[in-house]
Amino acid sequence: MNQKLMGFIVTAAVLIITIFIYAYRVGGDYYILLTDVLAAVLCFAAIVVGYFTMRLYGSLKTLHGKALSYFIIGLSLWFLAETLWLIYGTSALFLLEELRFLGYIPLALGFHTSLLISDVKFKYTRKRLFMMFIIFITFAVMYLNIVPVATSAQTLIENIMSNGYIIADFVLLFGMFSLVKVSFSFKKGYLSYGWIFMALAFTSVFIFNVYFALKPFYYGDPIEIAWLANYIFLSYGFFYLRYSLVELRQAIKK
Repeated sequence: MNQKLMGFIVTAAVLIITIFIYAYRVGGDYYILLTDVLAAVLCFAAIVVGYFTMRLYGSLKTLHGKALSYFIIGLSLWFLAETLWLIYGTSALFLLEELRFLGYIPLALGFHTSLLISDVKFKYTRKRLFMMFIIFITFAVMYLNIVPVATSAQTLIENIMSNGYIIADFVLLFGMFSLVKVSFSFKKGYLSYGWIFMALAFTSVFIFNVYFALKPFYYGDPIEIAWLANYIFLSYGFFYLRYSLVELRQAIKK
């Protein structure tokens, strides 16, 4: 069977199992713990698959390798946050939230690098555009986080929890645009669908953040499926990119 098809079947199965766990609250009294462990395991799986894919693409020697390395760094920070949550719970809430936000920095760099893959002309305007993006994010941080804390009784962690993910969503929107652009640049070529699945992954995070901003969040909420789908889709996106390159190399040898 084709490796990419096999990977897709496994990905679909993992997603169905995840949905089943939330739909039927599998684990009873240990349901929340089970979902937390699942998040850490799926994140780690995405890192492992991403690492071997990055190695195949030449690591930091190529644009593809650089983009993937940034994504892996971001995921690694998220994995550390997932692990801290498993060990310390709410007592480490501030630290793990900071790790999640720090994860968006290498992700943004990965999105930026992916634009270089899709558009050769982008290298001539990237510094100006990226600087505008950084200035915008800095202003958003000041306006949504620093100023409210300085002028009210609201604590930093309370402000981050309420407004921080709004800033993160701007990064995700930028990322979804860049990854879809990469996919279109290949026009259904051997790498196209890999980048599409990665765009779907960050779309899932965006959906999770929007829901979190609009409604009260509680642990074990089924919306967490969207957060876990991020790791699942990223794993398959990395996997697809890896085996697309393997197939291309085999075709060239023939």
